[in-house]
Amino acid sequence: MRLKPLTVIAVLVLSLFSCLGLAVPRAYAAPPPGDSVITDPTGYPPVNVREGPCTTGSCTVITTVSTGDFVKMRCWTDSAPPGGAGGYTSPRWFYVTVDTGNPETEYSGYVYSAYVGSQVSTPNCDTGVFSWTYPDYPANGYFTISPDPDSPGMLTVTTYGISIGPATLYCHAGSLSDPDTGGQVTNLGTYNLPATGRDTTFTAPSCGSGTQWMGIIAADGIIRYSNPLAAEGGTGLVSVLAGNSDGQMTVQLVNFPLGLSYYFCHAGDPSGYPTGGSITSHGSFTVNSPGQSWPSGLCPGTGNSWIGIQATDGNSYYSNQVPL
Repeated sequence: MRLKPLTVIAVLVLSLFSCLGLAVPRAYAAPPPGDSVITDPTGYPPVNVREGPCTTGSCTVITTVSTGDFVKMRCWTDSAPPGGAGGYTSPRWFYVTVDTGNPETEYSGYVYSAYVGSQVSTPNCDTGVFSWTYPDYPANGYFTISPDPDSPGMLTVTTYGISIGPATLYCHAGSLSDPDTGGQVTNLGTYNLPATGRDTTFTAPSCGSGTQWMGIIAADGIIRYSNPLAAEGGTGLVSVLAGNSDGQMTVQLVNFPLGLSYYFCHAGDPSGYPTGGSITSHGSFTVNSPGQSWPSGLCPGTGNSWIGIQATDGNSYYSNQVPL
């Protein structure tokens, strides 16, 4: 059988790639409308999705993607090009969301521009409102929930460092042993986080009187989860709210059982929440008020952190995760 000229050329090209030790180009499905596709020209997957537009310091790897994976381009910014085999000089990075088809499991972060194919036009992350919508380190955002004292059946939602604009809110009802994405999920609809800053407070319906928590998907495409409101102790919705005050963890108790309690400070990857990570500190204190608080001093450290408290009712209660 005689090969057609184009077939011969294709065979020779593939043979050349093989002889030179280069990755053989592969054909991948076209991206869905509006999506782009990861195309690593160096042939050395995986491609890193980072917290910031750089490869050192705080620009840690959030997740990895492979050639052929789909992403949604959000905006662009200029920074230092990465080193490595590519020898790149362009300063361009894209802020993208990895398209998994399930918004509550999708990651967002920065990918170097040379690794993104089928590019679409996007705004600059650093100008105007987009510097708020897509901050350089969006993974630093978090939010808390607590019972609204003035409105039964409603929760007070407070966001910190989360991008402005439309945000979809989900209420999860389950038990303390459920993971973030578990429990019975109710889509509460879209809330517009105002353009007055990335810290804001609003109210939203609760998931009833049982143990519950919330997930929020903001305009930056990141899914974040709140602290749980726990009903296991029979004392109402118990909660532990963690915050960041100049790098120090703040702790606020809500409806907490009184008496001697033991605390454990956790730090590490979000996948280790709530019982995993490394224990950075531990000790005990006496809860004299259901709403007791600490402005600092309990949990030192840096990075993604949270606190767990063993209460006198026999339950362990965990705060939300907060970057320090």
